[in-house]
Amino acid sequence: MAKVMRNVGAKLRGLSSYTKVVLVLCVINIGLIVYLSNAIKVNEEVKENEIGVIEADNSVVSAVPDGSMEVTEINNNSQQPSSVDSNGVNQQLLSVDSNGVNQQSTSGEDNVINNRGVTTSLTEEELAIFVAIIYCEVGAESYETKLGVANVVINRIYDKRYPNNLKDVVYDPYQFSPVREGKLEKQLAIYKAGGFTTNNHKQCMQAAQEAMAGHNNVGDRIGFLTPDYLEKLFAGKYRDKLVIGKVAFFNV
Repeated sequence: MAKVMRNVGAKLRGLSSYTKVVLVLCVINIGLIVYLSNAIKVNEEVKENEIGVIEADNSVVSAVPDGSMEVTEINNNSQQPSSVDSNGVNQQLLSVDSNGVNQQSTSGEDNVINNRGVTTSLTEEELAIFVAIIYCEVGAESYETKLGVANVVINRIYDKRYPNNLKDVVYDPYQFSPVREGKLEKQLAIYKAGGFTTNNHKQCMQAAQEAMAGHNNVGDRIGFLTPDYLEKLFAGKYRDKLVIGKVAFFNV
């Protein structure tokens, strides 16, 4: 090795100053490329450790009360809620008129059970945000999971630790990653253009209406994560865990 280094040194001494400068710059550039490559790799590993699987169209973005978030794969085999007609519309739900007022359906004794005790009225703009955030968070999950996320949002409206209106709850900093990533605005535009036409879209609309009507399937829980990440993040320091599908609803 010493002999090789001496030979290299001798050859370098025979080069012009300009050539030496070029070689030094090349070495520096190579070093920077290696450094940046390693930095990118480390960053990706950290992101993987923090939020699980990189978000895609069939993913759940889960939020917890302190703003932590996770992304995980979800089941595409969504289940229809009861009494869904051929167009995917639940005939048992309350509808919302142009003023955001809940209107009782005429489906008879099968109307939504208001176990919350109150109904929640929203403006058209708030309703659009509500439906869109449900879809962004659990658009491909089961109907019951969609309803659970809808109720977490409404629970926060009535919780003194959070803003007292839906828009501010959803846009509360570090709470819902679709807001930060621009995905909520994209889905809002689709919703307002009448593009919520698939079964999953309609289930999100139904879940929003049912939650507004007072049907609460998660109690007073104000957070949701995948079960594994809940254990990882809180290490048992949570309460009222309720698992629906692949999502755990909880309090802290």
